[in-house]
Amino acid sequence: MMPSVRIGRESLEELAELRRRHHEATRLVQESGNTAVTRMLAFVVTRAGQVWEETAPRLTGTLASATREQVFGGEALIYIDPTVENPVFGGYPAIYGPIVHDRRPWVENLINDRLPSILQKGAEQLFEELSWAYRV
Repeated sequence: MMPSVRIGRESLEELAELRRRHHEATRLVQESGNTAVTRMLAFVVTRAGQVWEETAPRLTGTLASATREQVFGGEALIYIDPTVENPVFGGYPAIYGPIVHDRRPWVENLINDRLPSILQKGAEQLFEELSWAYRV
């Protein structure tokens, strides 16, 4: 004989509510579309891109203004647009940018000094959204 268990109506309603919250949290952590993870990545890459532009060495400003940020699903990119040409001296920031960086490593400084706090703020926002999904 199989043991049987009776589940009360309130327990079934609580279980249904927990499933609904789990479904919402799962949706929020997906890596594409308007989800918590995508919003976190967008925050991190946008803020890091701003710092990148603010701290880039300037002569004409083309190197800083050639900075681009993008989020594709679960991947975030910050890069120097290879199509941008310096209108004053000629040349392409995507080509001379690494040479400038060797002399004044603004990207390395961003990664070492500023990125940890940006990532922490992004993670806090992500967990705040996930907590909202599981609110009681």
